[in-house]
Amino acid sequence: MPSTKDRIRGSVLGQALGDALGAPFEFAAPDAAGNGGITGLTSFTGVPGPHGPWLSRAPAGTGTDDVRYNRVFIDLVVDLGGRMPDAAELARRLLDVYERPGAYFPGYEDLARRQFEMWEGVSRGYLGQTSSLLPGVSPAVLATRSVGLNYPTITGLLIMPSTGLLFPGDPEAAYHAAYMTAY
Repeated sequence: MPSTKDRIRGSVLGQALGDALGAPFEFAAPDAAGNGGITGLTSFTGVPGPHGPWLSRAPAGTGTDDVRYNRVFIDLVVDLGGRMPDAAELARRLLDVYERPGAYFPGYEDLARRQFEMWEGVSRGYLGQTSSLLPGVSPAVLATRSVGLNYPTITGLLIMPSTGLLFPGDPEAAYHAAYMTAY
């Protein structure tokens, strides 16, 4: 019987493998992987970007923003002693990554800052702060995410895929926790 630690490790590695398998074909035409579909890890080609790989000609198996978001979430959970963060804790962590990207992603500060910039306004709004990136927009409007990407609850979808690990055998509780933490 696998231990809880083994299950957590398997879940996190499974998410990373899924990202690495599919990411080179994300947003591509349906036949981009060929007639046989995705049959193995494929190298990335193209220009580094904040949400994709951070290297040009990234090697096969390279993760994207999905893996980085999950890592930020898991690190936060560990820092909180293994408990689910609340929305304010998640907002503060996303702002911290944006403001101090080198502490989280050494050597990729510019790309990390640009990746986490998308959460800057809504995080500040949720915390009752104003944004230097969106001057003149009130915290109340920032919190609705009606400016920028307009993703009011996507933090739960993209940043917290491992929430279920905190609620083994209780997917309804995991969904509820992610929904309550998303803002």
